[in-house]
Amino acid sequence: MVIPPALKDLLASPKNVAIFSHRNPDGDAIGSSLAMRHFLDQLGHTSHVFFPSDYPEEFEFLPGAEDIQIWDIHPEECKDMLRKKSVFIFLDFNSLSRIDKMGIS
Repeated sequence: MVIPPALKDLLASPKNVAIFSHRNPDGDAIGSSLAMRHFLDQLGHTSHVFFPSDYPEEFEFLPGAEDIQIWDIHPEECKDMLRKKSVFIFLDFNSLSRIDKMGIS
């Protein structure tokens, strides 16, 4: 994997990272978000995945799925966690409107 120099510099020391994807996440949103989380964790970062809404039950087997934070279910807990994050990664969407309430809170 080729990591752009600016991103490599940003991730050179451990950070507290939030990973976001879109409302009604599908397989590629869930898979890419969890893969990014595992990648960052291997580099020594602390990371969490946030979705605006719950994901389909058939993806619960994926490693780390049990730790996904769902805004619609626990908005205050998500807000508390997000206040501690210093890096934000957005995957699999092209507009903040795709993350619904998380994009305006």
